[in-house]
Amino acid sequence: MEDPEKYYIEEIMPRKLRLNLQYLKNYSLWKDLLLIFRTFGKVFS
Repeated sequence: MEDPEKYYIEEIMPRKLRLNLQYLKNYSLWKDLLLIFRTFGKVFS
């Protein structure tokens, strides 16, 4: 990889934007809480 900034802009940023849009379209407090509880479960198991 010769240009990390170019790779970020062309490859990583579009993926992050898609994930952010998907999250915004499907936002739910309950889903957020479920994710938090699952995370705690993995961290403390």
